[in-house]
Formats: sequence, structure tokens, C-alpha cells
Amino acid sequence: MDANIGTVPSPIFESQKVPESVMKEGILKPREMNYADAATLVSTSSLKVGNIYSLTDVGISIMAVKPNKFSICGVREMRIVKNLYYTPAAGVLGVWKATLTPAATNVAIWGGKVWTNNAGAVGTATSDESLSAAWTVVANTDNTYYEDKFFCVKYIFSTGVVVEQRDDRGNVVFSNINITDWGNINIKRNYSTDGIFNNANGFEIADNSNFGAIKANTNNGLISRNSNVGIISDNSCDDSIYNNSNIGSIQNMSNAGAVYNNSNNGYIQNIGVLNDNVSFNINNGFIGTTTTGTISDTTVNK
Repeated sequence: MDANIGTVPSPIFESQKVPESVMKEGILKPREMNYADAATLVSTSSLKVGNIYSLTDVGISIMAVKPNKFSICGVREMRIVKNLYYTPAAGVLGVWKATLTPAATNVAIWGGKVWTNNAGAVGTATSDESLSAAWTVVANTDNTYYEDKFFCVKYIFSTGVVVEQRDDRGNVVFSNINITDWGNINIKRNYSTDGIFNNANGFEIADNSNFGAIKANTNNGLISRNSNVGIISDNSCDDSIYNNSNIGSIQNMSNAGAVYNNSNNGYIQNIGVLNDNVSFNINNGFIGTTTTGTISDTTVNK
């Protein structure tokens, strides 16, 4: 953040410098301190109203709006995985999935972090955040794999929790913020209550409004324009998942086709590998397990 101190953005003079003699801490230059020191200022009503405080140990900059209160709106500086490593290449596997065949020293992404393979075993995901002992996490201080990025956030100072985070590609996330794949430029214009992470589909995840997580999908297509009250997860279908309006989950599918234009008051799940498209359904229940045939243009319990 220090690199930007003293610079006034201008459409004509993009790097015009403000003389140090007119710099004022807290206004043009944030007051830098750790969270504990800022908490002391709050408890003693000693904040300077209108000043910006940079909480160096949590990466949050926020404005004091009262002598004992910070604004809920702030800016977060966060270390994220570089976009480069989401695309498979020599020694780079992209997002981890169980079907990988890694070699020792290969790297993969999981839980918003980079992991190095130890001895050629694919291992397992032990949680949304971690891989098994077959992998070793790379600290986010490593500049090869990680970079800094700034976000608009809503931050509750009293609890130290970021409750909303937005990026410059139109994504808004309310939970699982720290493991969301903010560095993946194929993720854009999504509104997700529970985050977007650990997807290895290799295509855009865009324009979804989802009250649940979008996670661990390996489908060979887009995940886009879904309005879903539930998770979209663990799908490995051979096409796109899009234009679904679903009160329930879209998960665990391995059908060989697209899943789209469904309005479903329940689950679309476990569609078998021999299926074709699942399309244009209006359903008040489940479209469940099957292994043969096509489910297409069907109105069920309308």
C-alpha cells in the first residue's frame, strides 16, 4: 500500500506527486497501526473523525466516522493466487481434482491456496480449504504464485469479520471469502452468498445469482446465468450448466450434456453418464438418478 501514498489519481497526470510538506497522516496518508491499537482508540473515543486507519495486521483500511466508531465500508488488501496458475501447463495442474495424475513438485490450487505435490500421489481433499498429506501448502508470502489485490469490503470492526467482499470484475461474496478464487479471471459478475471456489471446469463462471456455494465442479463448460437457492457443486457433466432457476441444489451430475433452462423446486442430481441434455424442465420435485435416455423439455408436476 505504501507505493500509492502521496499519489493523486488524475486523468491527465496519472502519477502527480503530492509534496511531503502537505501530506497529512490520516487524510492523504492513512494512519498505520495494528488492530489492537485501533481497538484501544475506539474504547477511549480517541479516533479522529474523517481519518483513514490502515490496520496493517489484517489488511483493512477504514474511515473513522465517530470518535468511537469506524465505517462499515473499507478497502482490503489481500494476497491471492495469480490467474496464471488456474490454467494447466507444464508442472501446473490448475485447480485440484481427484482425477489428476500429478508428479512430485507439481502445483495445484485448492482452498484459495497453492499446494506442491510431495511424491506423485493425488491425495484427497480433507475440507474445502485443505488437501491431504500428499500435498504441502505454499505460503502466500511467495511472490511466484501470489500477488496483492485490493477489494471493497464491508468490515465489522468489533468482530474483525469481513461480511461482504467485491472485486473489479463484479463478483460479490458474503461467506467463504478467504477461499474464493479471486485470482481466476474467468469468474465474473457473480453474486454468491457462500463463495466460488475449487472449480476445475476451466471455463467461465459468470452472471450467477446463487444463495449457496459454487464449488468443486469439473464440468467441461460454462457455469453461468443460474439463479439458484442452493449449491452448485461436484458436477462433472460434459457441457454447460446455465439458465437454471432452482430452489434446491444442482450437484453430483455426470451427464454427457448440458443442464439448462430448468425451474425446479428441488434437486437435479446424480444424472448418469449415459444421459444427454437435461433441459427446459419445470419441476416441483426431483429429477433424480438415471443412467439411460434423455431428460428433455419435460414438464413435471407443473
